[in-house]
Amino acid sequence: MTGVMTTILEGFAVGLKSTALPIIVICIAIYVSHYFAGTVWHN
Repeated sequence: MTGVMTTILEGFAVGLKSTALPIIVICIAIYVSHYFAGTVWHN
């Protein structure tokens, strides 16, 4: 038997999993757009 907090934490974990992939895709898209614009950290 589990309590209410277990259910809340399970829901929170599912929410984090569902947002991880879109965040990674957006970060990659930003990096690629900067790369093709020619503004990636030139030393």
